[in-house]
Amino acid sequence: MPISAAVSIITIENSEVLILKRAINSLDPWSGHLSLPGGKIDPEDSTPLDAAIRETLEECGIALLHDEAIELPHEAAGMRQNRFLKVAPFHFNLANHPEIELQLEEHSNYYWVSIDYLMDRSKHKKAFLSKSYPDTLFPYIDIEGTPLWGFTYKVLADFFNW
Repeated sequence: MPISAAVSIITIENSEVLILKRAINSLDPWSGHLSLPGGKIDPEDSTPLDAAIRETLEECGIALLHDEAIELPHEAAGMRQNRFLKVAPFHFNLANHPEIELQLEEHSNYYWVSIDYLMDRSKHKKAFLSKSYPDTLFPYIDIEGTPLWGFTYKVLADFFNW
């Protein structure tokens, strides 16, 4: 299966990670959810890394560099919806907080979340979070009143080894 999307895990000195909040949009199935910068690979992207860098710049105005990237094991998205996508995550560990300019049509807010908070197992809960699977408990962690769950939770869980 070819890689069809890429995401950026952006940390600051391995102590905080950037989480975006998707804008409310009735046409977006993930409206209001938490996410990482990233998206589908476009024809003009030579590599998945090019897509991750382009999407991050478009979504939050952060200009990442190719030589800052560490490619991580690929992830599968859309498993429950039978829309399988192979996603390439990349880690960028920066020295300082970059200036963020959100593309407000796509994201309404962002958070720098402490990795210590994410690693605290007492913060991880389970709840019925899916409209498509109302009887299924999903693991999540609360980020300022919004559950971080689903694919983003899985990518971060694999990265941080929860």
